[in-house]
Amino acid sequence: MAQDEPSFHYDSLLQGRYVRLLMIEPPEADKPSSILRVSLVEQPLDTAEFDALSYVWGDQTQKFRIICNGQNHSIGQSLHEALTEYRRRGSTRGLWADAICINQACEAEKSSQVQMMGDIYGAACRTIIWLGQIQPHDMDGIAIAEMSYARRSREDDSTDGSDVSFDSFNCRSRGLPEVLVGNNPHPSWKSLYSILTHPWFSRIWVVQELLLSRDPVMWRGDRSVDTEAMLWMAGQISGRVDLIILRDFDDLPEFYANNIALCRSRYRTFGSLPIWISMAHNIAMEATHIIDRYFALAGICTGQPSDFVNYSKTLEEVATQVGLMTLLDTPDYPTPDGLDRLADRPSLRLRSQQVRIPSWIPDCLSKPLMGLPISRTYNTENLRHQQTSFPRPEFQVVTDDLEKEPKFPFANLKVRGASRRNHKSSYTTLLTIAVGSRTAN
Repeated sequence: MAQDEPSFHYDSLLQGRYVRLLMIEPPEADKPSSILRVSLVEQPLDTAEFDALSYVWGDQTQKFRIICNGQNHSIGQSLHEALTEYRRRGSTRGLWADAICINQACEAEKSSQVQMMGDIYGAACRTIIWLGQIQPHDMDGIAIAEMSYARRSREDDSTDGSDVSFDSFNCRSRGLPEVLVGNNPHPSWKSLYSILTHPWFSRIWVVQELLLSRDPVMWRGDRSVDTEAMLWMAGQISGRVDLIILRDFDDLPEFYANNIALCRSRYRTFGSLPIWISMAHNIAMEATHIIDRYFALAGICTGQPSDFVNYSKTLEEVATQVGLMTLLDTPDYPTPDGLDRLADRPSLRLRSQQVRIPSWIPDCLSKPLMGLPISRTYNTENLRHQQTSFPRPEFQVVTDDLEKEPKFPFANLKVRGASRRNHKSSYTTLLTIAVGSRTAN
């Protein structure tokens, strides 16, 4: 195929609740591996019928050429594999994939579309979760998960991966191979674990993509996989004493699949939670750009302003805004003992990024350090047990005009707490600090 097509460019900026959808042309006759040819069409989100793709961008240094709207375009390997499989299966419905359907170079469009991402995945007929190409023994590993899920008992469902039980999975009684063959994992179990540790499970963006999807289906190469079975199996591996040994054979910091499964369970039970709670639940999840650790969860959270996702904001501004929301809490989700939260979760991760932020901002990005939390030395809850008159810490926003609603970042945060002198409690204002990230101390 000649390479004289012009380079791809977007014709216009998406407006309102419009989205771009990929229409993938069938392959050339007798050439199933011919170059991908796609066209982008703009449609109103509220009436469009389409599928959405959930995938890992992966390494972007190796690019694959496609023809988009008659123009040369290049995409990463992971997306290219997913689109090729979508074409191979003869899918004719429009497909939404963020790397192409959003003009990534336009901050205004990117901010607008990311704000809509929850609605996009919620409106999609199905969400295709791309877990890469199929590997040897994958079929046997998938069979273990799907057969175990189909035959699960009520007692099995009580193990959700939130903690390790002393109960065994009892592979033999279920007609499954034992986890270990000698000192190594059985090939089928090893393949299942390999699927569950695919990089897709580690990306923070996939949390809302999964939780808001009407019909999520996993694709591993040319095989469709039962999403419910795989997530259930992740909980079993994390919660069963004889399965968790699989984790001894990798060097990953977390078993992210179990975190995804727990997030889905919480969302089904509690619905949307404030962003600082959701960030705490996903503290180890990854994003290429640190600001996306905040933005990626906006679609499943409550309490943040409508313009929260805005790529023209600095990381300082977003971190300060969420820090303020964390300390001031909401009527439905009060934040207990805010002074302790400040002590337990100082903003070490943000400071390691050389971001100029106030020292009082709780760290919503870093896993807690092992060991004794510093707040134990002056835990206000313990002090109140010792002396009932000891007041709770308070956080309140103050402005010059008390009749006006304070607006970030021009308000101040007044911290009121308790101090002990001569074994007596006195209620004092400890400090008043500016919320604005460039002026706070």
